[in-house]
Amino acid sequence: MFFSESPEKKQIRSKIRNKSITNYISNDHKTILHCGIGDRGKSLLNFLIENYPDVNYLGIDADSLPVEINLPENFSLEKKDIQSFLEESIENQKRFDWLILTGVLDKNVYGDNQYEFVDTFLRKCLEISKEGIVISFNTYQTNEDDKYNVEFLIAYINSMYASYNIHRVNDNEYVITLFSRFY
Repeated sequence: MFFSESPEKKQIRSKIRNKSITNYISNDHKTILHCGIGDRGKSLLNFLIENYPDVNYLGIDADSLPVEINLPENFSLEKKDIQSFLEESIENQKRFDWLILTGVLDKNVYGDNQYEFVDTFLRKCLEISKEGIVISFNTYQTNEDDKYNVEFLIAYINSMYASYNIHRVNDNEYVITLFSRFY
């Protein structure tokens, strides 16, 4: 269900989400991989440029990239399949301090193998992450078949990971941080 909100309220919600996503990222961290940046990642990208100007940032998405953003030299965007990129990074032993996943787990894209998909995907992410993964997702969907099973993801993370943090941004948005050092 989509709802209408004022631009001011949307901006406040965006600030809360961006601060939740970057809560554990410090200026000591040098690399960030942002998977699923898409069009709605523009707010987070601007936040990162402003607050983490020295980080080497790579934003990838299979479908769309934010437009009309002047990127500093150390920030780049690429249109790539996320699964393929993760596999290439593992193969080439390329690692990032933090991975940010926005919208990547929003929909039920994994069919009947929900546990296997999430398990394999998050293990690949943790393999290339030095510090951890931040998962930002929402549950507002227009089609009931696409409704993300929040309880499944939280139960899965609770059973598999020793150290994590779950922040509920609002009724329909969550930010989950998984820490690699406890994986």
